Amino acid sequence: MKKEEYEVNQQNQIESVSEFDTCENEKTYTQEQINSIVAKENAKTLEKALKELGFCGEGRAKEQLVQFKASLQEQGSMLEALQAEKTKLEDEISSIRTLHDEQMLKNALLKAGVIEEEMENAIKIAQAFLQSGYEIPMVSELILEKYPHLCSEKAEIPCFSIPVVKENETISKIKNIFKGR
Repeated sequence: MKKEEYEVNQQNQIESVSEFDTCENEKTYTQEQINSIVAKENAKTLEKALKELGFCGEGRAKEQLVQFKASLQEQGSMLEALQAEKTKLEDEISSIRTLHDEQMLKNALLKAGVIEEEMENAIKIAQAFLQSGYEIPMVSELILEKYPHLCSEKAEIPCFSIPVVKENETISKIKNIFKGR
């Protein structure tokens, strides 16, 4: 049965192909006509796509594209200028922080008793300690301990005393003279 169905099916296909070949209503197109039909379809598709994107026509789309590209270039140059300004400000902030840290260190060293003439050497040593992770107050103490030659000796505050004078006869006579007046 299967074989019979197969043969019938083939026979039907052959007949339908031969009918197609002998069709009298056939129309042939030239290459120019085909190109024209394809161009019209492409134009319709393009117009539809432009409308979906919000453009009124192909000319308007090109104009808006040119404006968009100009806007992008302007924004790009503005972005570059802002990035350069940002870099400049970051560098200024960094230099101010460095100066501030140096002044804080110098003040701490002066309070610790470092001699002004030895300040450069003390700062170099202190920076090495700071890079090792020490804090400024600890650095001042370390410099006092390990490098006492950089620090001034702590002078004792002078102490004055008034000598006690015993009254002698001359002083007593002078006092008596002034009392009587």
